[in-house]
Amino acid sequence: MSVRTRRNLPRSSLEEMARMVGIPSEQTRFMSSSTLRDSLEPHGFTRLLRAFNRNSGSAKSSMRKRTASSLSTSSSSSSSSSSSTSSSSSSSSSSSSSSSSSSSSSGPSKRQRVAKPSSSSAVPIDPILLCPLPKNPKLRFIYSRPNGLQVEYSIESLADYLLCSGHFVEPETRLPFTDADLARLDEQLKQNKFEKPSVLNAKLFRDWENIHFRDSALQGLDRVIGEIMTRLLAMIEAPEPVPNMQMNLLNELHTIADYFAQMRSVDRANANTCLEMHLQFLRGPKNRPTTDRHGLLRITADFFRAIMSSPLFLLQGGGMMGPGEDPDDGY
Repeated sequence: MSVRTRRNLPRSSLEEMARMVGIPSEQTRFMSSSTLRDSLEPHGFTRLLRAFNRNSGSAKSSMRKRTASSLSTSSSSSSSSSSSTSSSSSSSSSSSSSSSSSSSSSGPSKRQRVAKPSSSSAVPIDPILLCPLPKNPKLRFIYSRPNGLQVEYSIESLADYLLCSGHFVEPETRLPFTDADLARLDEQLKQNKFEKPSVLNAKLFRDWENIHFRDSALQGLDRVIGEIMTRLLAMIEAPEPVPNMQMNLLNELHTIADYFAQMRSVDRANANTCLEMHLQFLRGPKNRPTTDRHGLLRITADFFRAIMSSPLFLLQGGGMMGPGEDPDDGY
């Protein structure tokens, strides 16, 4: 290649060739054109120029193809628009005549919309359990929303939801069920011989305010026990023993026992389940159990087993209770 050809190359081409060999643009920005050409000489200037010409040629051909495709699409769109204008002009007269005839007649009544299953599954799904609805239509409860949409529920799952939660509203939209809807649900349960309490009587005669307050209190005690469990886990997994570690552990365990006694006096099954769940949290998963470096996990597990099985460990009124003094005996 002649020296004149090298000197006539634009600076942008030289910078592109420099990027091809790995010279950063921050470095080439402050170089002159001659210095940039000299830095490309060790990499084979002729070979770099051929590679640069091949890349620029392929880029130009792709640009020409893109321009040709855009021109063809624009021409097809213009022809389609002209045909659509001609068809619209021919149909304007017929539409005007049809609109005049439809205005004289009364409009059709609003049709009720029915919730259809998704296209992925042809079987209708129960919105509560997310499982297929019963095939027998008598086991389905149809609820009509104010916008005309009809939703189907399984009468068994809907009754269980209402009786357990105490919120007599539709699970999806939170729209309140009327007494007529609940009476219709009771009638369907009775006809299909489900041994369940009356949903309407549960709404009218149960003290749901106190029931919800009790549930909230139990959840609050469970959360407090969970916060203590995190401190116990940090103590169990401590790499080095700290002073008075066992004394601090016993203080935390007796605090948990006090909260457990309050929960057990209200709902024994709930209290035992919560404490068992927290114990499993301390032990960790089977594939990665908690490392009991100081023997504190064994002490904690023995203490929890004792307060769940023996009434002697229930703390109420500031003292221990004897075997015959358990308030839950006969519960």
